[in-house]
Amino acid sequence: MPPDPRDLICVAYPTFRSELDCVKSIDIFGNSSIHSKIFSLRSLDWSMRRKNSPFRVGFHPCRIFRDILASVIGRLGTEGESVQIVLFEQLFIEARRQVSRGLVVSRNVPQMFARKRHAKLVLVCCFALIALTVIPRVRPINPVPPQTQGHVSATHLESTNVRVSSSRSVPASDPALPPVVQGWGGVTIDEVANGQLQPTLQRLNQSGYNGIRIMFSGTVTPCSSGELGSWNPDWFNQAIQEARQYNMWIILDYHSYLDLTNGCQTEWLAFWNLVLSTNWGYDRIVWEPINEPAGLVTVLSSACQAWITQARTLGDKHWIAVENTMSNGGCNFDPLSLVNCYPVVMDPLNETFLSIHPYLFYDLWSSTTNTYGNCSPSSANTWGNTTAECVADIYNRGMLQASSKYHMPILDTEGGAVYYSCNNVCANPPDTVGTDDASYSYTTFHFIQNLTSLMQSENMGWVWWEAGEGSCCGALDTWGGLLRFSQ
Repeated sequence: MPPDPRDLICVAYPTFRSELDCVKSIDIFGNSSIHSKIFSLRSLDWSMRRKNSPFRVGFHPCRIFRDILASVIGRLGTEGESVQIVLFEQLFIEARRQVSRGLVVSRNVPQMFARKRHAKLVLVCCFALIALTVIPRVRPINPVPPQTQGHVSATHLESTNVRVSSSRSVPASDPALPPVVQGWGGVTIDEVANGQLQPTLQRLNQSGYNGIRIMFSGTVTPCSSGELGSWNPDWFNQAIQEARQYNMWIILDYHSYLDLTNGCQTEWLAFWNLVLSTNWGYDRIVWEPINEPAGLVTVLSSACQAWITQARTLGDKHWIAVENTMSNGGCNFDPLSLVNCYPVVMDPLNETFLSIHPYLFYDLWSSTTNTYGNCSPSSANTWGNTTAECVADIYNRGMLQASSKYHMPILDTEGGAVYYSCNNVCANPPDTVGTDDASYSYTTFHFIQNLTSLMQSENMGWVWWEAGEGSCCGALDTWGGLLRFSQ
C-alpha cells in the first residue's frame, strides 16, 4: 500500500521541528461543513511563489507547505518535473472539489507552520493540511516527458494520464444559480448522421463533463463560412435525444464570422427566427448566435440585442452566449480592454452568458504585433510557464471584471491548448507535441490548465476545442487526457 502523504510530511523536514509549533488538531473550523469557511484558492498570495521554483503553478498557500509538499511528491516516486507539476496542481483542485461537496473535516494532524506567521497565512496553511486530509492517496505513475524530450504519442498519453479522483460527477443544478457548463466542442452536427455523436457523448459523460458544443456553418446566409457543414433540423433534434440520455448541455454554435459586417444580418435573424420558433422540448440548450463575429463592439452590441429581443419575443427561454470581439482580433490584451470588448446587451430573463475564446498562439505571441500585451516576448517573458500564467491571469481578470460589470455569468464556448492560429500549422514552438488541431505544447497546456483551474474556482463555465471535428475524440485523446478539473 502506498505511504500516507501525511505520514511523509511528518518526516519531511525534521530540522524544522524546533521551529514549528505542532498542535493536536485542526478542528479550528469546528465540526460543521467547512465549505463556507475557507479562503478561495484564487485569493491566495501569489507573491509567496519562489521565482525559480519548478512548482510555480496553480495556487500556493504558503512557502513552508509548498516546500513540504514538494518533498512529499518526491517521496511518492521518481516522477519527472512535468508530472510533479501536474500532481501539485491537481492536489489543490481535488481538495477544492472535496470542500465544495461540503465534507466535514475533523482529523488530528500536525500543524506545519510557525506561530509567528500572520493569522491569515495560518488559516491558509490549515486549509492546505485539510487538503491532505481529504485527498485520496496518490500512487506513483509514469511521467510525462519533460519539454526537452520532444513529442508524446497519444498511446503514451494514455499511460501517463494523471488521475487524482476516479469519479467526477456533475452536481444537480440549482435553478437559482446560472449553470456551470464544462465540456468540449468541435463537434459537427452531421456526426449524428455518421454515428460519431453517440460515442463522443458517452466519452464526455464518462469523463465527468456536462456539455457539448455542436456546430454548423452552411446554407444559413450568403455570408456563411460553410466550413463545418449545413444546418439540418432533423439532425439537431436527434442530437437532443442523444444528449438527453446523459442530461448533457448542448451549445448550438452557428460557426460563422462575417454575417454582421457583410450585409447579412437580416438573413441571419430570419434563420434564427425559424430555429427559435421550434419547440425542441429540451431545457439544456445554449444558443450561440454567431461564432467569433467580426466588427466593432457597437455593431456586435446592436446585432446581439436584436437577436435577444427576437428570441424573448418568440417566447424562447433558453440560455444564450454572446461573444467578445477579442476572438476576432478586435481588442487589446489587457483586463480593461477585454471588459470593454464584450457586447453590451440586456436580457429580460437574465439568461445570457458572456463568452471569449482564450488561446495562447505561438505564432501571434512571437510576432511583432504585441498581441498578448504585457505577456508578449521580452526579457521577462520567454516562452514557458511564466508567459502561460501571465496570459491566463489576464484572461481571468478580464472575465471576472466583465461578469461583475455586466452582471452576467461566463461561459467560454471555445479555447484550448492548440498553439497556432492559422488553418494550417504556421508555428513551431520549441516544446510542441503534435501538428494538428489535437496538438499542443507544454506551455500552451500549462496555460489552459492554469486558466481552467482559475475559472473553476470562480464557477465560470468553459467548452474547450476540439473533440473530433467529424470523429471522436480529437484533443480528448491528447492534452484533454491530461486536463484536470473537478465539480
